[in-house]
Amino acid sequence: MRIIVIGAGEVGFHIARRLVQENQDVVLVDQDESVFELVSEKLDVLAILGNGANPRVLAEAQLKEAGMLIAVSSDDAANLAACHLAAANGVPVKIARVGDPAYFREDLAIEGRDFGADLLINPAEEVATTIDRLLATSGATEAADFFDGRLQMIGLRVGDGSPISGRSLKSLGDTIRESGFLLLGLSRDGEVSIPRGNTVVKPHEILLAIARPDSVASLMDFCGVEHAPVERVLLIGGGRVGYALAERLSARNVKVKVIESSDKRAKVLAQNLPDILILHGDGTDAAFLRSEGIQDTDVVVTVSDDEETNLFSALLAKRHGCHKAVTLVNRPDYLPLVYSLGIDAAVSPRLVTTSVILRYLRGPNIIAQFTSAFNEAEVVELEVGEDSKAAGRSLAKVDLPQDALVAGVARGDQVEIPHGGTTIQGGDRVLLFALPEGLIEAEGLF
Repeated sequence: MRIIVIGAGEVGFHIARRLVQENQDVVLVDQDESVFELVSEKLDVLAILGNGANPRVLAEAQLKEAGMLIAVSSDDAANLAACHLAAANGVPVKIARVGDPAYFREDLAIEGRDFGADLLINPAEEVATTIDRLLATSGATEAADFFDGRLQMIGLRVGDGSPISGRSLKSLGDTIRESGFLLLGLSRDGEVSIPRGNTVVKPHEILLAIARPDSVASLMDFCGVEHAPVERVLLIGGGRVGYALAERLSARNVKVKVIESSDKRAKVLAQNLPDILILHGDGTDAAFLRSEGIQDTDVVVTVSDDEETNLFSALLAKRHGCHKAVTLVNRPDYLPLVYSLGIDAAVSPRLVTTSVILRYLRGPNIIAQFTSAFNEAEVVELEVGEDSKAAGRSLAKVDLPQDALVAGVARGDQVEIPHGGTTIQGGDRVLLFALPEGLIEAEGLF
């Protein structure tokens, strides 16, 4: 299928790269010459230099032959105009990235139909939802719910005194099975692998695991992770992400402070968030952070528009007594740095937005999907087709690639963390964990 991607920034470039890996015919459009040259060198796509909302440029991209248009440039109006043109030319699926929340709050535009779009994505809202979920699972580096909340995927940094530290998984097999969780992946030196029986876990490595909600606390204890509830949060950055996150946290009765460096923006926040303390100040000023009680804050979340500021603010907050720091990072080469510096969790708007788009374009049998910041490993909840290769077979006889495993099976009201003897049936919902190299092959089996 021909897919036209408009905008070759962090999100567009990443989406195009993933689509190429899935053997799609990709056309990538951008009007920045430097970006155009980078795309031409690094991706096996048809790159077109020009404005993606221009009919001539879209004609050059063969819009009428496209099965999908994904408009993810930084220009909301251009993205919506491109979707409108795509709809007029019969493109079946149109997706637009739209940052202005007004498009989602006005009744006429709530689903994007007036603009020809099938799906509108607001990155700030998606990121705020992701961070809110992470903070609700105190102690986790990543968190996502599956099977309507009956299983949870979490990432945990192994503590120094963890019962698992220095032991092989084989020696812990009975304990793991009895505790109701499954270890999926291990992040070591920035690389993720699926742990085997002879894998020995070391302090400060990060484990990805699946657990039932009532087993999460046991899993955290198992990994030596503190998990006190989050009651006080300091947000550094009052942009769109900060605003959306402050609203969510306040709705959960979390005590929130927001530090915003722009006096004008701080006044807007104070006017629109009357129940939240808004501070005009510099989140990289140690004296200011101490004066605002950083040492008594459970979590600092740095969500400004500048990545370097986010990293520095998070480190400063931790140095001066904040228990946990979460930061916003877009550049993929920064993610390994985040954890090596001692910051507890990172959220990537690029990955969050891409995850929403990939879930949509993969078809109706994909129910939920999460992309980990670690090596872009994915957890995918999907419905098993009646005529799939896996239907009617035990997992031991399903020829899964080495870089994938089944982490959960749901049949009606029953949810199981599976073993080799678990039989898969058509209509089951399956939770699949896979590294990028094995994902497409593994999905094809179900």
